[in-house]
Amino acid sequence: MVFEAVQNADMKTELEELPTKMQNPFTVMRRWLKFELLDLQAILEAIKKKNEMEKRRQAKVTQRNEEKEELWKMKEGQNTLRSFFMGKDAKINRITELTNSIQNAEKDIECLSLLHKIIVLQLNQAAIQFFKRDKFTTYNHTVNLYAAKQIENNTIRMDVFQKVNQLNHQTLNQYEEKKRIEESTDLTRVAEKLRPTTEEVITQPLKQVREP
Repeated sequence: MVFEAVQNADMKTELEELPTKMQNPFTVMRRWLKFELLDLQAILEAIKKKNEMEKRRQAKVTQRNEEKEELWKMKEGQNTLRSFFMGKDAKINRITELTNSIQNAEKDIECLSLLHKIIVLQLNQAAIQFFKRDKFTTYNHTVNLYAAKQIENNTIRMDVFQKVNQLNHQTLNQYEEKKRIEESTDLTRVAEKLRPTTEEVITQPLKQVREP
């Protein structure tokens, strides 16, 4: 009844467009959670790579120590399971190979140790501190933004519903006034129809009294 009137078409349009004017605050939380998960995955990946770097360094250290021990035995003339069946030239080549391998292993260990220290410093001084300090600030900002969007949506919705409520009361009052006027008009018409009969009933006894 409210929106059937032509003059209320604007109010109907405003009510239909209400969902487009409101913003879903859960999209803000979803976007924030998505970025938080990506940051956490990055931190976990960095920690994983740090551990892998340490394992590679330990493996290089173990390899270097084993090669040093083998090289020392070969220089001292002690036979190993590997060098027992080697000739003199093969032993010389093996000693040269072990010497070069130990030198390369020393360089690799130094580089891996440096990279491991850089990753540890980056995690302790930057990434983890960022999570402790700045993530809390970001969380507060996101929650406040979520609350602000909720308040804004409720304000828009309440404004439209108040207009609809006022229009509903106005239309209802107009309907009741129109109905009251129609009922009054109907009573007037009935009275007009009954007026001639009433006049005849009143005037007829008077005529009878005058005629004798």
